[in-house]
Amino acid sequence: MEERDIKILVIGILSMCIIFLGYRLLKEDPHEFLKRGTVDKEEIEISVPRNIKIPKGETIEITWPASLVEMSQSSDESIDDVLEAVNVGNEDFFWQEKAYGNEDGSITLVLTQEQLEHRINSVEETIKKAMRENNDKMEIVIGQDFQSVVYYIKEGCTTSTWMWVYVVITANMIEAQMLLGTLPQNWDIKQKVIAERTGEILFETSLRYENFEITDEEWNQKVGVEVAD
Repeated sequence: MEERDIKILVIGILSMCIIFLGYRLLKEDPHEFLKRGTVDKEEIEISVPRNIKIPKGETIEITWPASLVEMSQSSDESIDDVLEAVNVGNEDFFWQEKAYGNEDGSITLVLTQEQLEHRINSVEETIKKAMRENNDKMEIVIGQDFQSVVYYIKEGCTTSTWMWVYVVITANMIEAQMLLGTLPQNWDIKQKVIAERTGEILFETSLRYENFEITDEEWNQKVGVEVAD
């Protein structure tokens, strides 16, 4: 049986469309993802610094740039469709006071301190859950500023497994930068993927700059994935 030659594309700035609506594109609600299991907090430590402090009774506004909103939309979707997705699970105002669209196509979230903390906790727990549930396939090391990540890929880990984890980790690392107060023009993630058994770098790239591709065959040979004939 001939092996599929599927290319993994890590596509510079276009990868940013994963950031906020990656879960939606995968038809996975992040709230449901969190409900499927719990994480041993003593096993994995991931902490987003609480840089933003909101006085009681006040709110802050955090805006997603129009370029990101546009890239997350399909051709038949409007900004109202995106806003509807943003408000999924917000019936009790856990996630934001409100979200509204702007004339330039951007979307603004209005947050209280409690909602900010809820979002930060969600980011931390989702990253820990993804790391814990895939620790037999890869080790993941995330920088303290959430702008760098190294994946140490273990033998037997397939491209599809890594890609799913990549989407979850990328989405939450960018949201962490947003909640840290990092300016949108500075959002980035430097990424390195290493085959654990040999120490060989499979690729090294960044969300903003490089494109990279690797075939299934190359991945399998370097990582050590057995393929049935």
